[in-house]
Amino acid sequence: GNAAATGAPPAIVAGDPDKPLSEVDKFILDNRLDQNAASQLRGEKEDVQKTVMSQGPLVNCRNPGGALMSRIRAARVGQTVYRPPGSALQPPAAPMQALSAALPAATPAAPTPAT
Repeated sequence: GNAAATGAPPAIVAGDPDKPLSEVDKFILDNRLDQNAASQLRGEKEDVQKTVMSQGPLVNCRNPGGALMSRIRAARVGQTVYRPPGSALQPPAAPMQALSAALPAATPAAPTPAT
C-alpha cells in the first residue's frame, strides 16, 4: 500500500486513535498553525524542530506562521529567537540547574502582614 496516494493533504493530522500524536503534530495543533507552516516545520530536521518547540507556544503571536518561520530560520543557524525570561546567555546544556539555583535567591520571603 502507498500511503501517499490517499490524496489527503500532508498538513492535516490523521486522527488515528492507535497512534499518539507526535510532539510536532501536537505543537502544530496547539498553535493552530496553517498548512504551509505545518509542512515547513515537519520538513525540518529533528534538532531544528526541538529548538523551535522549546521556545514555547506561538498561539499569542499576531502571526503564528511568520513567528514559526523566523524561529526555524534561527534554529537552522543554531540560535533561538525567543528566549524565555531567565535563560539569557545560559548554555543549552544546563538551563534547569541554572534556573533552580537562581530561584531561592530571586524569591526573598515576603514579610507576613500584621493582622
